[in-house]
Amino acid sequence: MKMSRLTKAGVLIIVIGLSFLAGTLYRSTKEGGGYLYSSLCGTSQDAWSQRGNNSGSGMLSGIYFQVPRDFRMDIKSNGTIDVYMLNSEGIRLWRDEGKLSPVVSFEGVKQQVVTFHLNSRDKYMPLVHNPSKGTAVEFFLGYSGYGIETDLLNASLGITAVGAIVTIAGLIPKRNRSHKRSIAAKGVAAPAAAVTLLILLGSIAVCTAQSTSMLAPSWMKEGTYVNYDLTPTGAEYKNGVLQTSKSIYLTFLNSTDGSGIEYHNVTSVFLRWECIKLSGDMATLNITYTIISDLPSDNFYTSALVDVNIASRSVYLQNGTLIGTTHLWLPSSPAERQEVVLWDMPPDKVTANVITKMPNGDSMWTLETSQGAQTIFQLANVSGTLDGEDFSFEGDFRITGPSRIGEFMCIGMGTYEYDTGLMLAGDLNVEPVYNALGLKSGWFNSMTTNVDMGPERTIIDWNYWLSLAAVVGAIVIIAAVLMINRRRRRK
Repeated sequence: MKMSRLTKAGVLIIVIGLSFLAGTLYRSTKEGGGYLYSSLCGTSQDAWSQRGNNSGSGMLSGIYFQVPRDFRMDIKSNGTIDVYMLNSEGIRLWRDEGKLSPVVSFEGVKQQVVTFHLNSRDKYMPLVHNPSKGTAVEFFLGYSGYGIETDLLNASLGITAVGAIVTIAGLIPKRNRSHKRSIAAKGVAAPAAAVTLLILLGSIAVCTAQSTSMLAPSWMKEGTYVNYDLTPTGAEYKNGVLQTSKSIYLTFLNSTDGSGIEYHNVTSVFLRWECIKLSGDMATLNITYTIISDLPSDNFYTSALVDVNIASRSVYLQNGTLIGTTHLWLPSSPAERQEVVLWDMPPDKVTANVITKMPNGDSMWTLETSQGAQTIFQLANVSGTLDGEDFSFEGDFRITGPSRIGEFMCIGMGTYEYDTGLMLAGDLNVEPVYNALGLKSGWFNSMTTNVDMGPERTIIDWNYWLSLAAVVGAIVIIAAVLMINRRRRRK
């Protein structure tokens, strides 16, 4: 049976749709935008960053073309402000009539990272309102897009679905054909239809997984906790003499000369955080640090509360002060070489690239954890900007850049569980959740948690082999359909 023109057109449409989908997924791995907007709201009551209603203040600024996707905005101000995002129609209403018609609004904010979604491709402009009377407010807004562009996703899936329908329609036998050829044609149509439907469903599943990986961690809930074991391990020498008891030296942030306190006869040291409140993307964590010693005088305990935006990982004290970006967890299921942010306090920013595979091979890293062997990832190419200067870590850990980078030297040396993004071992020197306790300089090599890390990693990578079997099966079915058509053309 010769393939009909309708069937050929359907296959071509499917190829176009899947190509469009592949481009959409690739674009979803790249952050877009990176726009900055800062200004000053005056002291008068009801002051705005930009005046509307033909006030004679000149052209409005900060207008950028944006695509429909998720956005993350870092808001910093020395006073409480209201932040609005206007689309092209909202800009026109504000400029010509002084009417406020935002698509997104965040009121009563000061220092906060917020997330929002824009629904259409359009020009957008941030607008800031100072509700305080008699107090000028200086603000900074930095925002960028991430995740899948929803209009491209819908278009690519729509094109693929149309192609599948056209292909199936082209394979349906005509009434004037013999009963035998009709049955044969149905036999060809069935696997072809199954293949197209599998491709479409697989594409939707991939898109869902891609979109989910960009959001806040799904495992974060009220009651979620992680315990880190910082107990000293191994033989310990002092003045050349082997010590039978272990000690730990604590360095405090408020120490002017970098000195600290040494605790002796230590049996265990634990750092713990627990989520005690979760509202949207904001979680309140209760942090405790405990030293247990055989000497009662050397026992130590301290605690603190912090607020964490679990999507951006920005950490705030209870008074709203931003103190840094936690790296106790990173995005889950990252792609190989994906760039992740380790620290973001403008103008300072530190990033690194994800390494999921072992050197000279395609196997992923694994590590024995409290929940069995788990897939892990590590980081490389740590670089960024501190105090207005660029820096980078070379392969042999030579440092280029400002002297302050010495504090950040170990920030990229952590080990992370792949499915959750939780750090399994690493340095705490510039970890704001740890620093909120007034402490610095710490390292842990093991942790326990009530977060489910998933099934143990086995020698057989079932995900890989099942994916490979699906691809090979699809190729075999398509090849069989083509061979049947070719043989029928020869008859």
